[in-house]
Amino acid sequence: NRTLIRVSLLIIVGLLTLAALILPYSTRPSAYTINRGDVASQDITAPNDLSFQSAYLTEQARKDAEKQVSPIFLPADPAIARRQVERLRNTLNYISAIRLDSYASSEQKLSDLSAMSDLFLSTEDAIIILAMNESRWDETQKEALSVLEQVMRGTIREDQLLDTQRRISSLISFSFPQDLSGLVTTIASPFVKANSLFSAEQTQLAIEQTRQAVEPITRSYLTGEVIVRRGQVINDSTWE
Repeated sequence: NRTLIRVSLLIIVGLLTLAALILPYSTRPSAYTINRGDVASQDITAPNDLSFQSAYLTEQARKDAEKQVSPIFLPADPAIARRQVERLRNTLNYISAIRLDSYASSEQKLSDLSAMSDLFLSTEDAIIILAMNESRWDETQKEALSVLEQVMRGTIREDQLLDTQRRISSLISFSFPQDLSGLVTTIASPFVKANSLFSAEQTQLAIEQTRQAVEPITRSYLTGEVIVRRGQVINDSTWE
């Protein structure tokens, strides 16, 4: 009858309306799929209040702290100073032997002086050394050894080497002949060596201690707070 038909139509329309309302929600994905490097196509918000330790921000803070750690150098090693002074003394003895060699020609002596491995002498400096009398040569040797000993008593790091070598001329005695000051600098400079060595072990230990001193960083969000905005590129921080 008509009443039954009307009731049936009403039920059908009601079911269709309900389906139309439910369908968009039933077909919506349960999770928003996104990866690092993607661009967010919609705002992503916190589903509830949440708080967690951020491994990413903590590691960034620890890396920043690492950069503040200065390299650690060992105390000046006196054994290095003694070794360098001894090397200079041996070189000076070798030069003295060449000067006193009565069987070698001037050309041979110049060739022998130019062949030294620890000290480079220009031809001009070599000629000056060979032409010196014994008294001036002894004075030059003593001043070169004295200057090197003074320099090597201080702390010298690898990055300070050139500045230290340039400072040699200021340590030469005022009583020493000025015309030979340059020669003393030339002789002593190559024997200046770093005596405070970089300690990789102690530096690494300081880095580890500095990293451990950084407290873990906590990230917190309130319900509905935007975590990622639409159009934002997902980097490591936002991915976390």
